Amino acid sequence: TVDANFDGHPDFGYMYAMGNQPTYWNFWIWDEERGQFISEPELSRISCPVFDSDTGTISGWARGSAAGDGQSTFHQWVDGELVCVRQIDGALEQDGSLLLTVQDRVDGRLTEVYRGEFLADTDGYAEARRKWEDFPSEETTPKTF
Repeated sequence: TVDANFDGHPDFGYMYAMGNQPTYWNFWIWDEERGQFISEPELSRISCPVFDSDTGTISGWARGSAAGDGQSTFHQWVDGELVCVRQIDGALEQDGSLLLTVQDRVDGRLTEVYRGEFLADTDGYAEARRKWEDFPSEETTPKTF
């Protein structure tokens, strides 16, 4: 059980897919008006969901490979709808470099706000990724979703 939509009512979920990584869950949200739990399919698309009631954010992560790359997502409830407000993708390129891209929700859609390429043997990639994964922060949070 978890308060998945941060409304003060407990909701519940169960894991429906698990492997080495990622894991996915189905969730049902308590609907006070209807007096019943309602399936929330958007939550089932978030790998390894972590709920942060302080920021109202649900984060997820899915590994791309053993190289430390993959996708991080950050979701928030906007006007009663769960939307992705940030997506971070790290990809190991064929030349051995790491490509980091960040998309933020701007004017209702994900828009690329950062792109960086790093040599695989430097710390720059990890530092940049940590900065963007510190969500929300004044430095990396867009002003409008």
